[in-house]
Amino acid sequence: MQSTEIDKFNVLLLAIGEYYNREITGALAQIYWEGLKRFDYQAISRATQMHMANPDAGQFFPKIADFVRHIGGGNADRSLIAWSKVDTAVRTIGDHRSVVFDDSIIHAVIADMGGWIGFGMSDMSEWPFRQNEFVKRYRGYVERGDAGAYPAKLVGRADAHNRQIGKETDAETVLIGDQHRALDVLKLGDHGANRRRVKLLSEIDPGHSVPALTLISNQAA
Repeated sequence: MQSTEIDKFNVLLLAIGEYYNREITGALAQIYWEGLKRFDYQAISRATQMHMANPDAGQFFPKIADFVRHIGGGNADRSLIAWSKVDTAVRTIGDHRSVVFDDSIIHAVIADMGGWIGFGMSDMSEWPFRQNEFVKRYRGYVERGDAGAYPAKLVGRADAHNRQIGKETDAETVLIGDQHRALDVLKLGDHGANRRRVKLLSEIDPGHSVPALTLISNQAA
């Protein structure tokens, strides 16, 4: 989960506590947050329903281990979902535009592996090795439960060129995945960003076939 989802998580935990007639103190909520924040909120919500529906264990307030058991191979699944987003973005957007994913760990991993332009320059024969390294690094970050310091956006060729010639205006940036989460990643990253007017990529390029993409224009909000 992103740090911005802690309130939503606490609301869910309070609802579970009400269902089981269990008081949720601030200290208890913090323990559950620390134990579960490495998972997606949607996965935790599904695990809650699965636990409640269990005729045996569902009679009792769920422990952190109960959530993890129901989520199952959450870390592996999450890393492969993340790789799928990266793979699609490289193949459809390329490395000319800068990109912002809806997952800060993706930014941290790609930065560790040489940056977005380096990904775009990769030969397809290298792609399976890139995938293996990405998944391994991603799972490591998930186990830590934190992306640490990460770049606010993954810089493409256009922005890199602008920086080389001292041009202050950024080129177009594409948000990938959930728009609101991607904007959080942009806002909380290392370099920050000015507020910009956001347009759906489909509004600018109606023929674009890739879902869940957003283009940040250069016009001020």
